[in-house]
Amino acid sequence: YYPEQRNWKILFYTLSALALIILFFTYISFRWNTALKKEVERQTFELNKANEELNSSKDLLKESDSFKEQIINSLTTGLITFDSMGKITAINSVGINFFGLDRGQALGKKLADLGLEDFLDIDLIFKCIETEENIIISESNFVLKDREYYFSYLISPLKAANYKNRGAILSFRDITSEKKMRKELEEQNKMQTLGRFVASIVHEIRNPLSAIKTYLDMLPGKYDNPRFREKITKQVPQEINRLNELLNELLDYAKPTEVIKTKFNLKELIDETIDLLSSSYKNKKIEFKTFIKPEIKILGERNKLKQVFINLILNSIEAIEEEGFIHISAEREEEHVKILIEDNGMGIAEEELDEIFEPFHTSKEEGSGLGLFVCYQYVKNNHGDIEIKSNENLGTTVKVYLKNGDI
Repeated sequence: YYPEQRNWKILFYTLSALALIILFFTYISFRWNTALKKEVERQTFELNKANEELNSSKDLLKESDSFKEQIINSLTTGLITFDSMGKITAINSVGINFFGLDRGQALGKKLADLGLEDFLDIDLIFKCIETEENIIISESNFVLKDREYYFSYLISPLKAANYKNRGAILSFRDITSEKKMRKELEEQNKMQTLGRFVASIVHEIRNPLSAIKTYLDMLPGKYDNPRFREKITKQVPQEINRLNELLNELLDYAKPTEVIKTKFNLKELIDETIDLLSSSYKNKKIEFKTFIKPEIKILGERNKLKQVFINLILNSIEAIEEEGFIHISAEREEEHVKILIEDNGMGIAEEELDEIFEPFHTSKEEGSGLGLFVCYQYVKNNHGDIEIKSNENLGTTVKVYLKNGDI
């Protein structure tokens, strides 16, 4: 009996140990599964949260892209972007409508593929990509569907986040209506100028004619008076010569000439003009200084513009009584070159400056008053501008803006 009891005890303890081991592993497995489940739930939560944030970011990005596209398409100017190969990467509604393109067809194509090489200068786009410099074209024109269009455009480098150049942006504006309006205003101004011009001519011609008529009216009664005969034989020819000179100047101004605009060196023109006028200041101590880079070029009518500088520099010479200076400088300002002519002569009275470019306006004892009027017209005809600032007894500064020959 005793061995049998002992076997039962051994079996009992063995089964108990196995039960405890099974229970222990079951407990460990339960804890492990619980922890794993929690971790899976946490990871799932984090993943869902990240997924929601990603979807939210995608939605925001879509909204941002849509918003940017709305802004670009709402612009009144045309916008085209190019990659480094010159292919179109984006184009707004103005560009699509202006050139009559299809957006899907335009993207990824070059200008030549779309037949736009006659409208936009492809070489300038590649120049901008290579040099990373802005290029401004103030006015260009082309004919589309039997209608002439004028537009201006700006080409700028397109930078990536690392500031490396990745292409170019071309923005353009249709200025056809503005061009037409400017032309109408110019015609209006021409008519106003013509009206003032005619009135001035009538006034200038009437003066010598009045003097001649007065002498003719007095002729029957004073013919025998030697003093009268002396005055009439002297003054009537003077008035006739005055009329003749006036008419010759008017004919020279009105004479139709062929407009030939060329690119020429500004420094050479100024040096020629100063040399030409050397005899005009040989009895004065005038210090001439020029500050003009030899590479600066002007686009315009060389002979007409030379006459402009002759008149302006001669005015400065005549404004200096005995001793003084005349400084001439020039600098590029994008599409134009600004030329300054400065002197320390007697200057111009403030009340005269408003009428300085009017025909027949002069403060000189001898002079027709057409010099600055002609200068103004010649400069305007060459798409330039002219300004005069002066202080009496201190000097005068003349600013002349002419087309830059390097653009």
